[in-house]
Amino acid sequence: GKLSKHEVVIKSHYSTINYKDILICRGNPGLVRKFPHIPGIDIAGEIVLSKSKKFKIGDKVTAVCQPTGINTSGGWSEYVKIPDKWIEKIPRDISLKKAMVIGTAGFTAMYSALKLTKLGLKKNNGPVLVTGATGGVGAFSILIFSKMGFHVQAVTRKIEMSNYLKNLGAKEVIAQSELDNNPVMPLLNPKFSAVIDSVGGNVLSTASKFVIAGGKVACIGNALSGTVNMSLMPLILRGIDMIGINAEMASNKERQHTWRSLTKISNSSLDKIFKEYKFEDLQKVISNLTKEYTGGRRIIKFL
Repeated sequence: GKLSKHEVVIKSHYSTINYKDILICRGNPGLVRKFPHIPGIDIAGEIVLSKSKKFKIGDKVTAVCQPTGINTSGGWSEYVKIPDKWIEKIPRDISLKKAMVIGTAGFTAMYSALKLTKLGLKKNNGPVLVTGATGGVGAFSILIFSKMGFHVQAVTRKIEMSNYLKNLGAKEVIAQSELDNNPVMPLLNPKFSAVIDSVGGNVLSTASKFVIAGGKVACIGNALSGTVNMSLMPLILRGIDMIGINAEMASNKERQHTWRSLTKISNSSLDKIFKEYKFEDLQKVISNLTKEYTGGRRIIKFL
């Protein structure tokens, strides 16, 4: 089709496979209603056509934490037509590949870490608990908070991935079943200065009971359940803050700050976090993941 005003065409170099993409591949009606559909919420590549005043041919750009691949065709395509308001130039010290290893997951994790520290979270207040630890946001949260000097504990259903999580910077790994086994009380012993939750459900309700007075809970995702049945006592008696994180709502200034902070993550620490696949192998990879989704970062290489 023709290019409208403010649209560009990107030649894809990399995309990623996110949990949201897998849900779309399973036909989840909450995300996409019109099929056929091209998933891929992350894109990194160079501009080959432009009807935008902001971008010229040859610019290296990325789309992360935008409605790409949900409201429109996504990144799993060799060329992507996209409105210019959803893309940004990649910071000079970040390669197209590194931008995709980070992707929506890494961007969201950093955005939430910056938000929490701005709201007063300090590393000497106590450990930080990361739930859904092997997922993209979980893995990046472990990496980011441990690099910031926090003591990080991780919760996962995949206890066999403990070494992977410890390599990322987790000091302890707790089985999700062990967390669920706690007594059903309105409050439990105060322990965590913050919980970074991408799971929801009973994991969030139990974890919140361990948060110290004035501590923070960041709600990022709902891989387990979109509803939570929880005690209000942590909120009332301990005055904890529950913060909803939607990185799509970040202002341009916040986005720039988030990318700048992400440039500080070394390539060697990112190497632990991702697997790379060729575009032509995507079908095979997806059919396995729709059967059983295992966390971690997966990037797709086009060229």
